[in-house]
Amino acid sequence: MIISTGHIKISNEGPLVYIGGPCVIEGEKAYLEAAKKIKAAADKAGVKFILKASFDKANRTSVSSYRGPGIEEGLRILAKAKALLKAPVLTDIHEPWQAEKAAKGADILQIPAFLCRQTDLLLAAGKTGLPVNIKKGQFMAPDGFAFGGRQNGQNRQRQKRPVPAAGEHRQYNQKNRKHRQ
Repeated sequence: MIISTGHIKISNEGPLVYIGGPCVIEGEKAYLEAAKKIKAAADKAGVKFILKASFDKANRTSVSSYRGPGIEEGLRILAKAKALLKAPVLTDIHEPWQAEKAAKGADILQIPAFLCRQTDLLLAAGKTGLPVNIKKGQFMAPDGFAFGGRQNGQNRQRQKRPVPAAGEHRQYNQKNRKHRQ
């Protein structure tokens, strides 16, 4: 399977593609400076990269922590970096309503690890048609992660398998567990 975004193709057979950037956009100037340095390092190393940053980090440990500039301003800054550096951009989404809006500016949507089992979020991301990077939560076994990947709807089309109904994931996991043994 090959995933294309802009001029970059991602596959198991292709070269490694790096994703890098600040965790959250702390301001336009700081973000663009960091993005330029990341691009220069990637160019020097001769590797392909995808620029990453979040417009909102909703999973902070403190409610008083900085969360980001918000979706409108964050996507504007990402678009500027994308045009300036001619690099694809990836951003996190935390709620289903953000998927469609973020898809208008990002090349790839990312589901944070802590939200990797949120069915509505996965489905909303998949409906955009963009590639979706789902980070695996540390609390998940590999079998549970495979089910989460199919939930986003994108893999359902590629694999020609229906999304299991509630409770069917146990049957799927048990069946696939037997194949691996």
